[in-house]
Amino acid sequence: MTESHLIEPDQLAMQLNDPNLMILEAGFALPGMADDLAAFQNQHLPKARFFDIEKIADTDNPLPHMVPSAADFASAVGVLGVSNDSFVVCYDRFGLFSAGRVWWMFRLFGHDRVVILNGGMKRWTQLGLPLEDANELAVTPATFRAEFRPGLYATKDDIYAALSDSAPIVDARPLGRFKGLSPEPRKGMRAGHMPGALNVSFLDLTDPDTGMLRPIEELRNLFSDVPQDVPITYSCGSGITAAALMFTGELLGRTGRVYDGSWAEWGSLSG
Repeated sequence: MTESHLIEPDQLAMQLNDPNLMILEAGFALPGMADDLAAFQNQHLPKARFFDIEKIADTDNPLPHMVPSAADFASAVGVLGVSNDSFVVCYDRFGLFSAGRVWWMFRLFGHDRVVILNGGMKRWTQLGLPLEDANELAVTPATFRAEFRPGLYATKDDIYAALSDSAPIVDARPLGRFKGLSPEPRKGMRAGHMPGALNVSFLDLTDPDTGMLRPIEELRNLFSDVPQDVPITYSCGSGITAAALMFTGELLGRTGRVYDGSWAEWGSLSG
């Protein structure tokens, strides 16, 4: 796998004293999920800061947690202490759920020194590695310069163009939601999927017991129906797990972009 995108728990444990290290917990909860901030405040990785996906967003947009402006992103991560020299490690509590969104946002705004912790907090805890409680971490604000990369971002107009060109769209939602057999977690959403879209559920990317990514050949097999050598547009419920698919695709050498509005936008459109 591409080591520049992924870090193992033991590797991170040996780098905890690196002054340029910035550990970010990807805070996000679907409707009905437990309070993610409360969980973070109870226990988290050493030196970790809470990256609130709902707040580091375009909060004026009626769609959930849409990407903020470059200036707003730079300001928000600067408050967390992230600079352009930071080595950013993203993790979540499940393995690969919301961490991909934070990884993608940093890439989207020009920062390539960002990786995901393999297995997230689940595997970190299983290995008995150190944790911290609710003690407040002194954070020194930093300056972050953001530069938006449009090639990593897709809008609904890009989706219409992809459908017209028969370009691959890969949906990360679980199969039941993709097929319209299971309800969407948000009210007002139609069931089903975009015409011609393929399904690679984010749940299949990791081992449910450890949260760690599955072996490279298993991941490659999950993408076996996706055309090779063409950019992929990734979608999901609201742009969270689509980024997890994009992360996995990059490990496999696949280029792509995330449809930020995802089904939260597409499923609310008439027609």
